[in-house]
Amino acid sequence: MQQLNRQYRKKDRPTDILSFPFHQAAAPEDFREWAVTEDDRNLGDMYLGMPYIAEQCRMHGETVGEHLPELLAHGLCHLMGYDHEQDADYRTMTKREQAILREYSKTREVPF
Repeated sequence: MQQLNRQYRKKDRPTDILSFPFHQAAAPEDFREWAVTEDDRNLGDMYLGMPYIAEQCRMHGETVGEHLPELLAHGLCHLMGYDHEQDADYRTMTKREQAILREYSKTREVPF
């Protein structure tokens, strides 16, 4: 994962998730307009650095299962064209992640 991060993002350190979009969106908000075919909705690939994720979860007292939905929402936002390089972009992306997580929680089965 560190090698991918170094190669594609020029950051020589491990990371939790990397997203590689198949499409270049003009703006994330345009996603619903341009993603009309099944192929368009294939947004790209996400790579998870599970050892790094597991260590981060141990350090923060949460399980991988608890943290994974947040990571996937984050990666999905990147695939749709969101980023968090600027403060305003960070706030916009965070709101979108929260909306994705709300939808996820509505459809998630509660184990008995």
